[in-house]
Amino acid sequence: MLLLALLPVLASALPATYFNIFGLNACDEHIPETQHFISFQVSNPNAVYEQGGNEVANCSIKWNTSAPLCWTSCSTNGYPVWYTHLTPNYNPSNGYYYGNFSLDIAEYYVYSAPVLNNVSVIAEVGLEGHTCSNGAQSSECGIWSGYLP
Repeated sequence: MLLLALLPVLASALPATYFNIFGLNACDEHIPETQHFISFQVSNPNAVYEQGGNEVANCSIKWNTSAPLCWTSCSTNGYPVWYTHLTPNYNPSNGYYYGNFSLDIAEYYVYSAPVLNNVSVIAEVGLEGHTCSNGAQSSECGIWSGYLP
């Protein structure tokens, strides 16, 4: 799987951090109705409190006909607050989203001034490490662990 990452953009003098993304799963289901979802967990494992902490967030986006246009908040027990946004690359020949998409992830926390770290992930079918499974009722792709330096 090809992961292209933009370096975290920091709006303060804090040292650069990275995101750990794991359990990334993308799926198209077609029976009983067409639906799509992408889920993953994200954390900043070496972050101290002033950098938003290292708590794991669960992120998921689910849709039927059109992917949501807005940023979706991920579930956490507090700070930092994580958001994700999906840009699917729809394949009209087979009606699938699952294999090609761009995923934006943002971490927001407040310490002296608002700080926003973000990264973009691009997944493409057929590249090394990108695992897919096609069944009669669903198609699924994902990487099961990994990180973005």
